[in-house]
Amino acid sequence: MPQGQPRWRVKLFLSFPVVLVLGAAAALAFFVAQWSATQSDAYSRAQEVHFVRAQFERRIASITENQQTVTSWTEAQKMIAGARDPKWFDRNLGIWLYQTYEFDHVFLLDEADKPIYVMIGGERADPAAHAEVWPDAVPVIAELRRLRRGSLHIGPALRYLRRLALIDSRPAVISVSPILDSEGNPSGEAGYEPVHVAIRRLDDRFLAEMGRDFLLSTPRFSSSDAVSEGEAAFPINRSNSDLGYMIWRVQRPGAETLKKLWPTLAIAGILITLLGVYLVTLIARAADRVIDTRERLDQLARHDALTGLANRFAFEAALAARSAETGHNKPRFALLYLDLDRFKEVNDLFGHPAGDELLRAVARRLEREVGTSDVVARLGGDEFGILVPKVGSEVHLDSLCRRIVAAMATPFDISGQRVDVGVSIGLALSDGTLEGAESIVRRADKALYRQKRAGRNGYSWGAAVLGEEIGETAPTEPSIASPDAIRALVA
Repeated sequence: MPQGQPRWRVKLFLSFPVVLVLGAAAALAFFVAQWSATQSDAYSRAQEVHFVRAQFERRIASITENQQTVTSWTEAQKMIAGARDPKWFDRNLGIWLYQTYEFDHVFLLDEADKPIYVMIGGERADPAAHAEVWPDAVPVIAELRRLRRGSLHIGPALRYLRRLALIDSRPAVISVSPILDSEGNPSGEAGYEPVHVAIRRLDDRFLAEMGRDFLLSTPRFSSSDAVSEGEAAFPINRSNSDLGYMIWRVQRPGAETLKKLWPTLAIAGILITLLGVYLVTLIARAADRVIDTRERLDQLARHDALTGLANRFAFEAALAARSAETGHNKPRFALLYLDLDRFKEVNDLFGHPAGDELLRAVARRLEREVGTSDVVARLGGDEFGILVPKVGSEVHLDSLCRRIVAAMATPFDISGQRVDVGVSIGLALSDGTLEGAESIVRRADKALYRQKRAGRNGYSWGAAVLGEEIGETAPTEPSIASPDAIRALVA
């Protein structure tokens, strides 16, 4: 046991990894159970949807298959061409289909699409009273005839045409088949033979059959695919979802199993939650410490500890990045080098603490004068730098320099004493090309040196303005304060 450490703290430190491993194992067991149930339900759902869709489409196809048992029949072809006995039609083409296969409507039409025989709801109807077939069936009949009369000679092989439609706002199957002999031959030219129209509504009877035969819970049709939890849906027609959807409640074996395990999982969840709160608290505290430390290191690495401005490293990085971006399509940028006038006298007269206080005050004034995108840095001692990343015109820079000179000319209150200093500024403006950072730094530095020689307390350009090269012996802008009018350092 480490020296000076309480026994309970050492035990807690040693037992914590064990608690963590047990908690992780419990969490893993919980999530595996949940994942297994979800995956089981998803697989069961996918399989059930695939199965029900296949059986639904098989039921739809069986309507036509059942119809084909009486439409490819030589005797039916002869009866239509001959006696047209209604009772025979009842027993073979109409009422019998209702009784056996639950067809809701049957229309037997001649070559001109006039009704020969009509069956509605298991009873024969007067063909004269039904001069027209259901409007939804008309285009199906016309399409079948057109395809059988097709010029590519593939039409006569077509034995039926089946479509899904909405009849009285409910889905229904419309199956149209030509009357052929037992060999599949028409009585005349293909496309002009009598046709048999069978309509089966997909109503509650149909849904009840599906539910009974395939153990479906609460099957229903809906115009929307919106389902509640535990339900599945698929479009009645794969190519046209406007006809609605079949919806039912799927089996969820995974959820049922998980429901039985819920008491055990609830206890495990409480334990996991307690452990999680503990871990989160520890992690949050550790993260705060790490973030605070990182921010402090970043502050120290990129900012001046005395003034809070950017330091030389951050300033040079910003200048290099902005210099690399310069091109014909980029706005020009400017570099200002600043050196305080008479700062040494302040240090000598009042001491270094006062000098530090003065530097902080200078930094605050500089920040007030520059734009929000400008970079202000303390480069060392009483030297400062300003990077103006976007310069609209030389007038903007002149105004900035004048404001800074005027701001520095205003006396400072340092430790209850009035202190007067000034500032010398060397100014360089990029030439609009991909100019290296070293070049503009040299021009700004030379401009600062010229200003110092010319009398200080002002600014000097270190680049060509309006196409004329600035000389090396005098500043382009006269000093704001003449060297002969230097005010007293302490008033």
